[in-house]
Amino acid sequence: MNKDELKALQAPLKARYREEPSAAVVTLSARSRLDDQQIACKVETGKATVEAGLHPATGGDGSQVCSGDMLLEALAACAGVTMK
Repeated sequence: MNKDELKALQAPLKARYREEPSAAVVTLSARSRLDDQQIACKVETGKATVEAGLHPATGGDGSQVCSGDMLLEALAACAGVTMK
């Protein structure tokens, strides 16, 4: 997708948001379930379920994702898409 295609795709959205600002409000949410057997929780991403646990530097075995890494990855993804 190039710049002109993106502008064309977003034009009707931007027009709607100008006319109806409340339509631009998006509420994001996340859900997780605690694991009874280990220090971990399952996070529902909307695309998959991810099991988050302790980072190896804090006693984890590396088999689970680290919530700190997930936070940084989300910021990197947001910045990358915005810059692109």
